[in-house]
Amino acid sequence: MFYFGMIAGIFGLDFIIKKMVDKKLALGEKKTYAKGKIILQKYYNKGFALDKFEKYPKLVAYGSGLVCSLLIVKFCILLFQKGKKGIKTALAMMIGGAASNIYDRFRKQHVIDYVRFGVKWKPLRKIVFNLSDFSILLGALLFVVFRGKED
Repeated sequence: MFYFGMIAGIFGLDFIIKKMVDKKLALGEKKTYAKGKIILQKYYNKGFALDKFEKYPKLVAYGSGLVCSLLIVKFCILLFQKGKKGIKTALAMMIGGAASNIYDRFRKQHVIDYVRFGVKWKPLRKIVFNLSDFSILLGALLFVVFRGKED
């Protein structure tokens, strides 16, 4: 089924990228591309976004697992209903990204982030992302857009 392929694809691609970054870059090492606009940097995130609650890794891991479980329940409820492709796509994107980061949290006690943007806005410039983060963010935006709009 398409949605399961999307979940597996996001998880698998991010898993491969994280493994390559972890193997080829030293912690904190930076490589710049596109005239400094894209920065590859290995960073270990031990908390939620922006390292929130980094001192409580079990809370972060189990809290993430709980939220992902709720997304999976919602996804399963909608899966066999006709239509609702937008919301199903949104949930699949969030589940794929969340599962990848949760896997890291339980296996390594941190999430490997690896891309930053060299932009003028300082708060964004400081954040290090991974593919799963983008997938979760885009899925959440799609969820807001499609929620309640599809029959």
